[in-house]
Amino acid sequence: MAKKAKPNTGSVDRELCAEFERRYASYQGDLDSLRSDYMNACKDVRGDMKDLFEEAKERGIVLKPFKARLKVLNLRKRIEKVRDELEAEDARLFDYYDDEGDKPAAKKVPGKRASAEQQADREAVDEFENETFQ
Repeated sequence: MAKKAKPNTGSVDRELCAEFERRYASYQGDLDSLRSDYMNACKDVRGDMKDLFEEAKERGIVLKPFKARLKVLNLRKRIEKVRDELEAEDARLFDYYDDEGDKPAAKKVPGKRASAEQQADREAVDEFENETFQ
């Protein structure tokens, strides 16, 4: 159980505030250090990715649609992770998606029809995929 807060006395204890400010500054410094370490670790991987894209381009891959495709694949992995974290009943409802697994198919849910907005979304996704990947 949380401790009850002391009633606000209306006064400011400058020494107490200074103590909390020092502690906060220390935590902020820790975060900055961790962020710097993380960014340095990512730098090497990002360099490898840049090299991969250069090699792909040299071998005839058109990068813009290729990068878009990679983004779609990463998003699908994230969607799968979200689905895997659902409980069984929620996962069953989630599975009322079309064969590709990435476009809502509300018409497949018993008693529910796709709204005009959902239909427009599906058509926009189809159009994007047809233009980008074919």
